[in-house]
Amino acid sequence: MRALGGEIAKFLMLTGVGSLTIIDSEILQEEDCMAGGFFLRLADVGKNVSHSLPTTYAHKPAPRSFKTTIRASLTVLPLDVRAQSQSFFAPFDLTFACDLDFATMSLINAKTRLVNRAFYAAGTHGLYGFAFADLISHDYILKRTVANIPTALGPESATRAVVAATTVKEGGANLELVTKRELYSPSCSPTLTPLLSCLRAVWDFERSLARLPSHSQADLELFTRLATEKHKELQLPMETLTAEFLRDFMQQLGAEIAPLTSLVGAKVAEDGVNVLSGKEQPLQNLALFDGGASDFPVYALHPEFEAALVVGEVAAAGVVGELPGVVVVP
Repeated sequence: MRALGGEIAKFLMLTGVGSLTIIDSEILQEEDCMAGGFFLRLADVGKNVSHSLPTTYAHKPAPRSFKTTIRASLTVLPLDVRAQSQSFFAPFDLTFACDLDFATMSLINAKTRLVNRAFYAAGTHGLYGFAFADLISHDYILKRTVANIPTALGPESATRAVVAATTVKEGGANLELVTKRELYSPSCSPTLTPLLSCLRAVWDFERSLARLPSHSQADLELFTRLATEKHKELQLPMETLTAEFLRDFMQQLGAEIAPLTSLVGAKVAEDGVNVLSGKEQPLQNLALFDGGASDFPVYALHPEFEAALVVGEVAAAGVVGELPGVVVVP
């Protein structure tokens, strides 16, 4: 469990979710405790991560700030999430995939879709990060002052529609409760920013070699070629994918920087809480985080490739059932 997962868990617990389940089958390494994993203990190095987490979250002595604020039930499972069937995810309202490789994120996304459950994926590399939401179809209610023009029911955009509008009196004021519906798609191709070209290149690299790029000459050349190809696919100006940006991104691969993990973790957890409450518009559906440039654009992504590309991958992974929509591989 890396720093980002810890941040998301912390914010979810503090906002009062009823229960939280953490799944991690990894063995704790010393570098995990030295990075951003502030819930992990050196005394548990060599053991499964679950040995650290219950002590911190569920048993005394808990951190002082947690003793009077946490009321959630916590379960920690040392399981391989990739080996779980889609029915495993059915009891959970939300699933968060944190700092996982692309194949694992896609597999979990496919399984949560099969059981109609909301899914988030997020990851960080140094000062760079991303957050992706697949809520399938989500209704939420906005409370606002009644306008002079009646609210029209129907589509507002390609993904959003107004499905209901009612007026209420509250504190002597006329308010309008507007129910909107967002339709979501699994991961696919957006436009703009070289950061996404680099992230897609990393995901392709992981799919081919099952690891992150190293600093070897061969890996640098392959990553640069993949990033260039992705940039061209997105039809972005080639001058925006500079050698400086590529070098900076490569140098930060796999790194954890606390301010960025805290920011991404808070944003993802807050969005998840909004989904549970149904009172705010959630992420639609990819946010990129460039801490160096203080740039955090949000993109709405929708299927562009053929479903057969992913149906084959999902079938090979042992997922059975009908895919409710097109799952697109970035």
